[in-house]
Amino acid sequence: MARTTGARNNDYQEKRQKMAEDAAGKLLSSASNRPSMREFARSMDVSVNNLRHYFGNRDGLIEAALQSMKRMGQPHIERMKTRYRNLPIEQAMSMTLHELIRGWEPYLAALHVSGLSEGLGSDRLGPAYVSAVLEPTLQSFEEMLTHYINEGQLREESPRVMALGLLSPIILALLHQGALGGEQCRPLDMSTFVDVHLTGFLRGYGT
Repeated sequence: MARTTGARNNDYQEKRQKMAEDAAGKLLSSASNRPSMREFARSMDVSVNNLRHYFGNRDGLIEAALQSMKRMGQPHIERMKTRYRNLPIEQAMSMTLHELIRGWEPYLAALHVSGLSEGLGSDRLGPAYVSAVLEPTLQSFEEMLTHYINEGQLREESPRVMALGLLSPIILALLHQGALGGEQCRPLDMSTFVDVHLTGFLRGYGT
């Protein structure tokens, strides 16, 4: 039986997800270069029309790529959530933050640089970057902070505000040192920075 005009193949979602994963790889390898639809198509060995069929336009492709990155990062976030439960707060947070800075290059750096490059000034891709990249990380820290609030090791403040206050300086410092070239003109020892920042954070929010 012939397929109805406009109907989708049975493997439509599988093909779309595979293309989104390939687009994520291209986005990460290009970082701030913002590849065109033609460049995406060339790297994925498909036609531009094929990409438009599955994603509509470039924004749709980038949005799907960001969601694909979210799926790829989810196991790491879930693993982080289970590791701190039986540790004192200072040890757990120090371990988690130092793992963040050790794992920043190259994957996390490219993830944030490409997301910021695509998202800044875009009503569609800005929220896509926030929901796919920033929020999963922030929410995992919110859960950690909530755990220690419930344990009586932190004051009863907003976990969301606390998570933003904890992570924002570290992410900015990592971008400053790496993608923005601060390591060349104003180097910073990130390990020391994290230790000093965490000490101040716990002094401010600790019980």
